[in-house]
Amino acid sequence: MTVFSISRAACVLSLVAAGFGALAGRVAYLQTYGREQTVRQADRQQHRQQVLPSRRGSVCDRNGLLLAGTSQSKVLFADPKFMGEEFAGEAEKQLALREERADLIARRRKVNEISAEQVEKAKRVFPGRYAPADVGVDRAMDAALTEVAGILGREPSEIVRMVRVKPEGRFVRLVERVDDGAAEAIAALKIPGLGFTPMPVRSYPLVDLASHVLGGISADGVGIDGLESRYERVLRGRDGFLREQADSRGRPIAVTEQDYIAPVHGKHIVLTIDANIQMIAEQELRASIAQFGAKSGEVVVMDPWTGEVLALANWPTYEPGAYLASEKEARINRALVAPYEPGSTIKPFIVGPALEENVVRIGDVLNTNDGRFRTSYGRMIEDVHGYDHLTVWDILVKSSNIGMSHIGQKMGNTRLHDALTRFGFGKVTGIELPGENGGLLRGTAKWSKLSANSLVMGYELLVTPLQLAQATSAIANGGTIVRPTIVKGLVNERGDVASLRSAAAVGNRALGEETSAEVRRVLADVLVRGTGTRARSDTYNIFGKTGTAHLPERGRRGYSKDRYTSSFVGGAPVEHPRLVVTFVIHEAQKVGRQYFGGTTAATGAAMVLERSLKYLDTEASPRPNLPPASVVRKLHNYSEKAYTGWPENVRKVRAAADVVEKHEMMRPSTRPSDVEEGPDLDLWNQPEPDARPAADR
Repeated sequence: MTVFSISRAACVLSLVAAGFGALAGRVAYLQTYGREQTVRQADRQQHRQQVLPSRRGSVCDRNGLLLAGTSQSKVLFADPKFMGEEFAGEAEKQLALREERADLIARRRKVNEISAEQVEKAKRVFPGRYAPADVGVDRAMDAALTEVAGILGREPSEIVRMVRVKPEGRFVRLVERVDDGAAEAIAALKIPGLGFTPMPVRSYPLVDLASHVLGGISADGVGIDGLESRYERVLRGRDGFLREQADSRGRPIAVTEQDYIAPVHGKHIVLTIDANIQMIAEQELRASIAQFGAKSGEVVVMDPWTGEVLALANWPTYEPGAYLASEKEARINRALVAPYEPGSTIKPFIVGPALEENVVRIGDVLNTNDGRFRTSYGRMIEDVHGYDHLTVWDILVKSSNIGMSHIGQKMGNTRLHDALTRFGFGKVTGIELPGENGGLLRGTAKWSKLSANSLVMGYELLVTPLQLAQATSAIANGGTIVRPTIVKGLVNERGDVASLRSAAAVGNRALGEETSAEVRRVLADVLVRGTGTRARSDTYNIFGKTGTAHLPERGRRGYSKDRYTSSFVGGAPVEHPRLVVTFVIHEAQKVGRQYFGGTTAATGAAMVLERSLKYLDTEASPRPNLPPASVVRKLHNYSEKAYTGWPENVRKVRAAADVVEKHEMMRPSTRPSDVEEGPDLDLWNQPEPDARPAADR
């Protein structure tokens, strides 16, 4: 009989109590601290989550032509773990099938009558495609992936390595942007563990057209320049969310209403850009760069009444679709981020306010000292062509630096500074593009005694081509400053374009209507008998101003004698301007006088205006008006033939200018001056078109 032991009973009871205590502790843990972890683990096992990507919005020109869009492509992916398991399972099935077939053969032929070698041969005969038992699972997978690589035109080792490097992985991205034909061929192979997932692809159908307006996107689909960056939130939209209940093999079986949030796709943007005018601007800019061997250039075309930018071009350029592979220098939007000294193109914006405030009158005659004038503080100012006296009218037409110095002196520093600020220089225009530079216009307190004379010739201030286009618009539209805009609006749910502009798009008045019309009429004479005769059109009356400015020396003070910025600002038709243009060429090769604004930039600008106006079906201009009678008798070498013979004489001017240009290329240029202009072709009083310019006789 077993003797009851108190110590043994106590030990047993202690163990039982400890067991119950452990169970209670475990229950308490699972109900408190461990509950959250357990619920999360169960949720992961029972549910599958995925992001539903939004579709990036498109960008169109003003006529609905697609400039940037998003299409759906396919990404080939692999599930290495599932692939390995499926191939291993297939191998096991093939082994079983092999044994079954071998046994069947042995029974039919009486196994004792055939050799072991025949049995082994029979075992190798089976219908498996990728996993024969004597080949092995790994080699079978490699064979399958090699066939996939062949369809895609990739190296088999590359595809195999990507799968092998993560044997336990569940998602490996193999190839992006698989076309439909290749996807169908791969799907037909029915290789376990391979699949496709949709991938949005940003495309630019017109390749490099308006590249500096559009910008580009990163590898992650985020805008990193241009409108793609400025309107990233608008274009990107908002991703959706899907949470599915799954079975033990990960297959979806249910989705609740609370577990689905639809994606909000990005909005479509409509630009003010006209793709046809943009193409014209880029073609003419590219042609001018090539013709004159220049390093870079910019063109801006605007509607002077609304401020809508119809074209904005830069050279060099790039392809937005290959943004990350492009050169950094080519991606710079110089039209609004790289200000420069404008040279003589600044002169209309000083003469206009001087006329408005009665500092001078258009017929006033000023002494231009035969082309050389020394100021009271010893600075020598020169004109390329020497004139004894010129009217204010001809000071603009002939681009006289000495005449402008006299006007600037009459205005004084305060009014001169105010004249430039009222046209918007020294501050950003507010266009809807990132990185705009407001240029430089210092306050009068920082001016030296040289500043006024420098400013009237286009130095000591920095402007952008966009600012010049805005200022020229004020001369074209009757004197009102309009804010440049490049976004017409967003496409709403009804398919209408909802404008983003506010009433603040129209700014202050820079000039009165009469004064702006007077300045516009004078600028029309620049192309008839001034520095822009090469740019005269035989269809439209164009107004404008040429400019040629020395570039600063690199790494030291002073200005280069063989590096220039050549430019032209203007618009057409004079009677009722429909377009204004800024055309800038940087560092044209100095051959003869081909670097002058009247030769390099003016001709390209005129072609942009003429081709664009014809595209817009603009009616041809009438014969240009003669200057006022009160001014005619005071003008330098005035001839009525310049006006009455239009448009036939335009062809005569161009032919003669070609001869002059060839002559100039054979000899070095004359003495340098602060601002040089193109040859003053006085062809109307000369008997033959091959005559040399009056200044060189």
